[in-house]
Amino acid sequence: FSCTSNRYMLNDKGEDKNFLVNMIEDLSDKGQLSAHPILVIDGEPLRYDVELKKDKLQLTKEDIKEVQVLKKEVGIRIYGEPGEAGVLVITTKSSSS
Repeated sequence: FSCTSNRYMLNDKGEDKNFLVNMIEDLSDKGQLSAHPILVIDGEPLRYDVELKKDKLQLTKEDIKEVQVLKKEVGIRIYGEPGEAGVLVITTKSSSS
């Protein structure tokens, strides 16, 4: 993985900060998404080369309630061409739903 994978690092210490990086790496190895998927956090899409380039993730492993992988077709239907990279939907414990 390239050093740019730090765009998916969490605000944790130790191994927990690599929680998402490892998950993305694993899903990428299985062909379920690319190494640079869109993250949708509580409904807000963060693209690898746009939002995640400017801002670090303000998230800890403890904040995460659930992570879902969208099927590629669904990701493309919702997010257009960027969805081809794959979409990880993250629900946090603080989300109102």
